[in-house]
Amino acid sequence: MVLSKLKINAFFITLFFIIVFTLSTNSSVAQQTNKNKKLKFLYDTARVLYRSSNYPEAKKYFTKILEIKKTIANDTTPKYFKVYNWLGLTYKKQGYLKKAAEYYKLALENTNNSYMQSLINNNIANVYVAIGDYNRALIYYQNGLRIFEKSTSDDKYKSIVINYYNQATILSRVNKHNQAIEKLLKSIEISKQNNLPIRGETYVSLGLMHTRQDSITKANLYYNKAMQFYKKRKDNTLKAFAYINYSGFLSRTKEYQKSESLYKKAFKILRTSFNEKHPYLILCFKDFSSLYYRMGNYKQALHYYQQALIRKVYSFNDTCIYTNPTNALPDLDLIDILKRKTKSFKKLAKHENKTKNLKAALNTLELTVGYIEKLRTGYLYENTKLELASKEHSTYLSIIDIAYTLYKTLGNPHYAHIAFKYAELSKYSVLRELQNEEMSRSIAGIPDSIWHTETKLKRQISSIRMQIVPETRLDNPDKSKLENYNKQLFASMQKLDNLIQHLETQYPNYYKQKYSNKTISIDSLQKSITKNDVAIEYTLTKDNLYSFVITKDTFLLDQQTADSSFSAKLDFYTKVLHRPHSSDYYKYRNAAYNVYSKLIHPFDSLLANKNLLIIPDDKLSLISFDALIDKPYSSEDIPDYRTESYLIRKHAISYAYSATLYANSLTKQPKKHLKFMGIAPSYEYSRDSLRHLPLGLKNVKQIAALTLGKSLTGKKATKSNFKKHYSQYDIFCFYAHGLEDTINPANSKLCLYNSMDTTNDNHLHAWEIFNLQLKAQLVVLVSCYSGAGKLYKGEGVMSIGRSFINAGSKSLIMSLWMASYEPSIKISRSFYWNLLKGMRKDKALQLAKLKYLDESISYTSPPRFWAGLNLIGNNTPLYHNFILKRIILILVSLSILIIIILRIRKFF
Repeated sequence: MVLSKLKINAFFITLFFIIVFTLSTNSSVAQQTNKNKKLKFLYDTARVLYRSSNYPEAKKYFTKILEIKKTIANDTTPKYFKVYNWLGLTYKKQGYLKKAAEYYKLALENTNNSYMQSLINNNIANVYVAIGDYNRALIYYQNGLRIFEKSTSDDKYKSIVINYYNQATILSRVNKHNQAIEKLLKSIEISKQNNLPIRGETYVSLGLMHTRQDSITKANLYYNKAMQFYKKRKDNTLKAFAYINYSGFLSRTKEYQKSESLYKKAFKILRTSFNEKHPYLILCFKDFSSLYYRMGNYKQALHYYQQALIRKVYSFNDTCIYTNPTNALPDLDLIDILKRKTKSFKKLAKHENKTKNLKAALNTLELTVGYIEKLRTGYLYENTKLELASKEHSTYLSIIDIAYTLYKTLGNPHYAHIAFKYAELSKYSVLRELQNEEMSRSIAGIPDSIWHTETKLKRQISSIRMQIVPETRLDNPDKSKLENYNKQLFASMQKLDNLIQHLETQYPNYYKQKYSNKTISIDSLQKSITKNDVAIEYTLTKDNLYSFVITKDTFLLDQQTADSSFSAKLDFYTKVLHRPHSSDYYKYRNAAYNVYSKLIHPFDSLLANKNLLIIPDDKLSLISFDALIDKPYSSEDIPDYRTESYLIRKHAISYAYSATLYANSLTKQPKKHLKFMGIAPSYEYSRDSLRHLPLGLKNVKQIAALTLGKSLTGKKATKSNFKKHYSQYDIFCFYAHGLEDTINPANSKLCLYNSMDTTNDNHLHAWEIFNLQLKAQLVVLVSCYSGAGKLYKGEGVMSIGRSFINAGSKSLIMSLWMASYEPSIKISRSFYWNLLKGMRKDKALQLAKLKYLDESISYTSPPRFWAGLNLIGNNTPLYHNFILKRIILILVSLSILIIIILRIRKFF
């Protein structure tokens, strides 16, 4: 009986749980269904908002989808990768490029669909194109191509063709025209193999590439193919675009009548399709002007450039060629028109009204530089700024050429000062701007909201520009949409201008630091240097070498021809210094003297008993002036590197990126009590098989003990320990291996301690250093290639050392090439001892190098062993009466100790 009751109870209990489970399952199914419906509604709404250009609202909806999906176990529709990809697109449209890349990469991680992976790779590549990081963009295009090729999608070949075209576009931007041609031909080959139509713009691009390669026959062949393609199309914008490009080619080959005829056809098509201010009409006028320039009709060329400006700038309608729009929205197209107009003035000056037309050329280029500076400050990313600096470097150099000509023609020193101003502006503009920005943030009383507002406005401007470009390239661009975009762009630029004006009046110190972008004047530089100093600033243009020589009471501007002979000798001298083995003594000596004859000898009378501050330019940034030789070789001379008449024997030598940056480094005097930190890792268990540097560890410990500083040596010399303590110290010395990355300089690194049994990254990368906030007076990098890297026009060498300067160090010692182990240790040890004696940094380094030469053997005396360690920036003393103070401290301590001992003895 009891058993049967138990069975009945068990039955009802089981039934109860089945009912509860069923109800709960039905409930969860119902909830799941509701969530799926909600997700579909949100997804559809978000895409509609995106397509209607309401990106902030679209972003909110896509973000809400992610929040709901986190509460669901399975990856239901819409799939994660789709939402991430849409968020990437949305952030890109808003100008948040790095955020866009992050979401694209999340999309890539969340799908196994090869076709979608390849499309997402292309999206990431497009972001890096917008940032200006072309090398990284190319990597993602290539990765996308590999995935496309493995895909089974029906559309894959069409996408592969587009991918090759995109790769070619990137390669042409970095001047790899041969590789670009290969990609374009491959796209044609795949199109033919898969019965896809060959795009006319592919033929046009091939024509352009071959024109740049001076392959005239092949260029003509492809332009003719493009013309055949576009014959079948009626009133097509791309047709007009092809006409313009082919016309430009024909004008180069002096087929002026054909060229003019095609320009008129292009103009007719464009004028019937677009309003007077459309970008394609501007392009047509600009290239029409170039035709007349090539024909030697410079007045007519100037007339059409003026017409291009009228169509470019909405509020500008002045037809006088001597006037320019002074309040326009800056972009590369406007800058290009003004530069071309300048060239026409320079040519016209050779035939009539020389002074008037040269002044017009100078005024036009000065305005152009103003637009370049304004455009750069509106860019968010360093890569984009560097690309602009490199592209427009020649504009600054052209001003120097014109200003020097006017200086010699009129004898007016005002033009020599203008030449110096633009020599300064042409150097390290990005570094100067980044320093200004970092320094300005430290100024008290500036609300964070101002910085956020500025960043937001820049992103808006970037976003609108990214929407304008693809729209203008369409066959039938939406006129109302373009007009709306331009209104938005103008409004955002006005807001940014108003913000800057507000800062100028309300926060003058902040404005002066961040936005004024002023360079130091000759008078101010003369006040900054001592009577024992002479600064020589060099500028290399296409044909000339300009030297600005400044002492306390003298300013000299010198011009010399920079011919192929000088260039060859400079290149050889550079190679000799950078080679890991010694070169022929006589060839080195000849090159060193010839370079000296050009760079230093013309000013010898001003240099006697002076300290030299060298401000190099372009390729001159790669050499050490220390190892130049000041007398020609005589057959009576004994060939001995140890006794050569090097420039370093006559002068203490320091270097600066620019006179302005040098003056900035002098603004704050060092503290009375400087704290030293030395970093010397152990490489005994290095995963990279790096050579151990025991002398470096020993040196760091000795200097730290002498200065009562801190040493991070052996296993303590880790990245985390450095980052933990660096903000407390004023002087840093690294005895570490350095590795350069010439493709992506931001990845150049110092190798700190990393044992075999850890996966932690102890490479201190240039990009990490760049973002530190140092308060250092001096950083010494006794490491290979710390001053080496990729050479950018206008920005010099992108190196690890440059990152320390940007992070806030006032001065820096770095190696321009592979640092020799024992010589570098000996020189740096002597340098620190000289510093402690109270010497200037440049004098301390000079005597350290000379001491090394005096003590060296024949094998280790060539300049590659000792000349690579250069001082950049502030060259003033760090220690004043350090040794005397230590002696007094020791004597006082001994006196106190003796008194204590005597008293104790007397007591007992």
